[in-house]
Amino acid sequence: TLPTTSMIIAKVFSCQEFNGLDGPESYMIADMVVSCDGKRYQSIYGYAMVMAVLFPIGVPLAGGLLLWLRRHEIEARDTRLGGEELAVLTFFFRNYMPDSWYWAVIEIWRRLIPVLLIWLFDSTSAQLAVGLFLSYVFTFAWREADPSFDGSSNHLAYAGSWFVIMCIYSLIFAT
Repeated sequence: TLPTTSMIIAKVFSCQEFNGLDGPESYMIADMVVSCDGKRYQSIYGYAMVMAVLFPIGVPLAGGLLLWLRRHEIEARDTRLGGEELAVLTFFFRNYMPDSWYWAVIEIWRRLIPVLLIWLFDSTSAQLAVGLFLSYVFTFAWREADPSFDGSSNHLAYAGSWFVIMCIYSLIFAT
């Protein structure tokens, strides 16, 4: 849900211009009833600015902070889930080796970056180029870190990363 919500927030910042009866009119892409020249859009824009910082940046940072504060207990766990004291954080680290507790946050960012690329770059070529570069970075980082609790998950994630790279190449050749 984090990438989806972040995508909706990012769409607020994009307006589509149309030729109206009285000249050019521009409407918010996320909701084409909202004029980008009106007060309602200004309110939505302000709210989206706050959410753009709090949600896609704040959630991974808060999760990372919670994990960092409990990192010694996570690293010392004997089982995949850890003890009762770690129950509220288990969903973050259960798939990763004890010394790779931070990979959940890296995975969140790996999923958020495509959304942020759409927001930051208007050019499809720039989005694809940066996306391809970062996909290579994450793919090789995953291979080197080998963070999953079991080997088959590492192989699956690595193969999935290469699949993403191949999809980006197909988009490059299609445009």
